[in-house]
Amino acid sequence: MPLAGVRAKVITASPLLKHAVSAAVTSLGGGLAADDESVDVILIDWREDHSAEAITALKAKARAVIALVAQEERGAIERSRATGRCALHFKAAAAAFLG
Repeated sequence: MPLAGVRAKVITASPLLKHAVSAAVTSLGGGLAADDESVDVILIDWREDHSAEAITALKAKARAVIALVAQEERGAIERSRATGRCALHFKAAAAAFLG
């Protein structure tokens, strides 16, 4: 399983998105962490109002923070990189967890 041993946390206000992403993680062998557990990766539903400080705080709690961005909002990826809020490129994140 590609995500065997990986502990993840999904952060979103959408119950539907949380369920879908959680199901994808567990179907690939990953585990979901409770709020007080340490994690390898945080998957966060991206919003433009996430502050650099909030993202930095999340980065301190996990090896990686990966933003979930709707396809029609892909321009948000470059905007978040430009402000320093998004440091990981997808390939780098995938390599960190899939080898």
